[in-house]
Amino acid sequence: MRAGTDSRVEGTGLGLPISKRLVNALGGKLDVASQPGAGSMFTVTLDFKTVDQPADGMSIQRQVAGYAGRRRRILVVDNDAANRRLIARMFGGVGLEALEAANGAEALRIAAAERPDLIVTDLAMPTMSGLELARKVRADHELHSLPIVAVSASASIFTREEAIGAGCNHFLAKPIRADELFGVVGKLLELVWQTVEVRAASNAVARAAAAIDGVQVNATWATELYDLAMQGDVKELLARAESAAESDPTGLPVYHEVQRLARKFDIKGIRRVLQDARQSRS
Repeated sequence: MRAGTDSRVEGTGLGLPISKRLVNALGGKLDVASQPGAGSMFTVTLDFKTVDQPADGMSIQRQVAGYAGRRRRILVVDNDAANRRLIARMFGGVGLEALEAANGAEALRIAAAERPDLIVTDLAMPTMSGLELARKVRADHELHSLPIVAVSASASIFTREEAIGAGCNHFLAKPIRADELFGVVGKLLELVWQTVEVRAASNAVARAAAAIDGVQVNATWATELYDLAMQGDVKELLARAESAAESDPTGLPVYHEVQRLARKFDIKGIRRVLQDARQSRS
């Protein structure tokens, strides 16, 4: 069969099982040419179009690579250094300049001195929370129009409404997805994103890898879970990963991924995840 809008299947009458009913059902045509002593020639004509498909398990996606116009500055506020640096790396990867602050008070000082174009702030922080930061920014006659995006591990309606009520322009729940973050920031700053086509795995493995990228875990827990994986003790591994998730919430995505892989008995995958998590601390 040849691809095209007028594709044909040809064959001799030597036992070729061609069904006229099937050809008609497909909207095609069946022609027969026969010569005594030479056999018969069947020609099947079907209308169809070729479709270029990516390799199995892969999909073509558009990924933000940059933006048009002057360089913008984003102030990232979070008392958790790992979370703060993860978001800062996201921005840096598309050409945005990222400033960092560990709490609201520090963020106010940086905002006054550096005049960022937008603030991305966690809500629960010591010294000065993200909610208080938003209120103070809105009360400042020089900073009052500064766009603010609130992020929080709580995705409840109350938390979202509280953030908006304090003066935040938008709310995102953790863990932060790059496409959601860029979508919100692009809209608030009226950016024209420049994108590229990339081949990406369209399965659970790719999504899991994105969720745990840059997440840091407690070194003691990582070592214990790694040793259990080496021993192949899946039952104990599941139990200890649950304990690790309760005592080390920062590493929650990693521990959940360990549990998912353990249920599939993917010991090699568990070792890889834990090894990457331990390296991210160094």
